[in-house]
Amino acid sequence: MHRGQPTNVAIFAAVALLAILAAPMVLGRVYMADDLGEFHLPLREFYANQLSRNEPFDWCPDLYCGFYLTGEGQVGAYHPLHWLLYRTLPLTLAFDLECWLSYPAMLAGMVVLLVRLRLRFPAAMFGAISFTFGSFNFMHFVHPNAIAVIAHLPWLLWAIDVMLRDDDARRRSLAWAAVVALTGSQLLLGYPQYVFFSLMVEAGYVAFSQCLFCARNNAAGSSNLPLRTPAPTSRCSRIAISSLSWLAAIAVAAFIGGVQLLPTFDALQHSVRKLPAAELTDPGSLHPLNLVQWIGPYLFNHRVAGQNTHELAIYLGAAPLVLAILGAYGGMRQKRYRPTVIAALTGALFGLLWSLGINGPMGWLQTHFPLIDRFRLPCRAMMIVQLATATLAAVGFELLMRQVALRCNTKSSPASRTVGSTLLATQHLSMLILVSLFAAAMAPLFWPEHASIWTCRMVGPALIAIAVTSSQFAARGKTWALTVLFVLAAADLCSYGISHIIVGHTASLDAFIQSTNTPPGKPEGRVALDLVAGTEAAPGDRGVRVGNRILLAGWMRVDGYAGLEPSRRLDYRQPAALRLAGASWKLQNPSDPTSWIRLSEERPRAWLVTSVIQGQGFTADLDALATGQAAVVDEHLELPAGMPGQVIVGRDRPGEFVCQTTCKTRQLLFVNESYHSGWQAQIDGRYAEVLRVNADFLGVAVPAGEHEIRLQFRPVSLKIGRLLSGCGLGLLVAALLMATGHTRRQ
Repeated sequence: MHRGQPTNVAIFAAVALLAILAAPMVLGRVYMADDLGEFHLPLREFYANQLSRNEPFDWCPDLYCGFYLTGEGQVGAYHPLHWLLYRTLPLTLAFDLECWLSYPAMLAGMVVLLVRLRLRFPAAMFGAISFTFGSFNFMHFVHPNAIAVIAHLPWLLWAIDVMLRDDDARRRSLAWAAVVALTGSQLLLGYPQYVFFSLMVEAGYVAFSQCLFCARNNAAGSSNLPLRTPAPTSRCSRIAISSLSWLAAIAVAAFIGGVQLLPTFDALQHSVRKLPAAELTDPGSLHPLNLVQWIGPYLFNHRVAGQNTHELAIYLGAAPLVLAILGAYGGMRQKRYRPTVIAALTGALFGLLWSLGINGPMGWLQTHFPLIDRFRLPCRAMMIVQLATATLAAVGFELLMRQVALRCNTKSSPASRTVGSTLLATQHLSMLILVSLFAAAMAPLFWPEHASIWTCRMVGPALIAIAVTSSQFAARGKTWALTVLFVLAAADLCSYGISHIIVGHTASLDAFIQSTNTPPGKPEGRVALDLVAGTEAAPGDRGVRVGNRILLAGWMRVDGYAGLEPSRRLDYRQPAALRLAGASWKLQNPSDPTSWIRLSEERPRAWLVTSVIQGQGFTADLDALATGQAAVVDEHLELPAGMPGQVIVGRDRPGEFVCQTTCKTRQLLFVNESYHSGWQAQIDGRYAEVLRVNADFLGVAVPAGEHEIRLQFRPVSLKIGRLLSGCGLGLLVAALLMATGHTRRQ
């Protein structure tokens, strides 16, 4: 066998896939599929604009009449890479790079991890391609923060393995620092659900390593063979200490991520997701029928049994599936790979049961266990299955490489050779072709509401037939079969993912903005889009939501689309509530782009009120409130009768509002910006109390005369979070200096 051939093919396949994914970026187009264009790009434009002005970006007034952007988290505003990209590069290039960079990082991490698990480079590359460009990571391209968190996981497992097993104290210390830095980076990206998945995988790896080394220690202690240094007992003790070190690393990383963790927790307390709800879990539980995707990627009309394709797609690839089965069967028979196979199989089973949600035995945890019950879409745990099966596929490719080398190097005739377990396993894989053919033929009978046309259904059996046949030829010593497996895996996964997230879903930024449905004329005031579809329009009323791309055209929204949707009291389907919010246009029917309605009696940004009603139960006349005749406050407030004064707005920037008030009596200043406990008020430089006015908005009681009123968004969660992040970075640096000094003394 030519040793360089699989290596060259592996490198070529990886580079080709990354180049195809980067093609729109090179052509100056922007990724806009699904949430990329409807959610991430508009918020990142706001983030980039604030960075260019050297102004705070924590409060975004463009959605929900203002909301806690840092707490929402999915911008990753305090991550160093995001800050660097959006501070130095044009928006389109920065956004495309953010989406793309996670994939080469993930690919390299998987290669490094699998090589450390004693797999050769071509096999490690096959596993890395299977994981990086598998359906889960490719289809979740529309969630760049999630993919960025996942990209850290292979590097974390590699660093943990070094920390647990390496004999050099200096390398173990550096690995500990790497775990701290990588976990802190994950937390700063602001997607807690995937950080939780990552921690579960890491904890499982640490626990498995502990059990494995202790088992080897017992086996070595019971044998009559002399023990090598370091003794198994000391090695097992060191593993236990290293396990505690991992927990310490996670604790320090939590400090580093404080600037994101605390605002996220703060935003959660002000969100409609403060309390768990079954509606967040039920639609996101993986139906067992979707497991048929493994043998039929295009068996269903939407590729999945359901409507949310990018969330429910679990296709592994024909070649990775075949080699994963081969790796599980053959790897268990070889002591060298048995621990890796056992760990991968355990992780795959755990991830699969978790992803089933209410359809599986772990559904109770998803709906009742603290913290987990806040996460929606348990099907996302398929990320763990994808990682495990990619590892098994790498083991399977390694076994085929060894079989090819054995066949090429032996001098005996093929007829006289003993058929190995690998060859025997590949012969049994022919049954997989029959199963795939049966599913393709019977789909219209079993699942008529989901089955696609017959040409699409037959793609699965054809791909599996090529994968099984190629593995059989490789087991018989044919080097070219390894190349076929690489090309098949790359082409299969690329066509599956690219066709869904890239083809037809890129455009120039200007063209994307021009295609946005906006009201007539120039941007003015706020608009309402989701009042028919539901969501936050009325408390507890949810439905299909319209994206935020209208923000790119300069408009602001009364409603919005966000993960941590802020809870509000008013029913914004009522015209008076929209006037309170400063809305100028309303989209009568989201499915009809021409159904814009101009709202009459548009109110100014702020005004003074002399009549107040106390009470949290909102029963006041909305029409009277919208005209500025009265206001509702949660706390007791007495105002003398009189004529409302005047308000002159001086500075109106995100997170800061300054105005001049002139009134003859004590009056209430109403500002149609969303209320949050993080707002602070100053009257002529002296702090004053911020009131919740008209259920959802800001207010300040101002004295008679002329005064300057300054409102600034300075939440305690952000202040403490910044302090914790600084402390965490200090602890990391101190630990590195101590470890380096200790190593030098030794």
